[in-house]
Amino acid sequence: MSEAGRIAVSGEGAGAQMVLAGQWTLSHHSVLRRQLAGVRASPVRAFDTSALGALDTAGAALLLEAFGAERARHLAAALAPPQRALLT
Repeated sequence: MSEAGRIAVSGEGAGAQMVLAGQWTLSHHSVLRRQLAGVRASPVRAFDTSALGALDTAGAALLLEAFGAERARHLAAALAPPQRALLT
């Protein structure tokens, strides 16, 4: 089985960013939902997606729900084009 996605805030102040890694897919939906609950209130708008594996429509929907449209646009800018299309 593939590694479930992870999200964490790295750094502090102006240099802080959300780090997304692993697989953001339907098979990991419940794990991802719990992790997003822990960072939902963070004001961070910079994203590091260099360790992100797969992202499907279920993972994208969770991210949109957690971050809202404005922060999702910041996240989309950090994604490869095929993944970016899921958030726009």
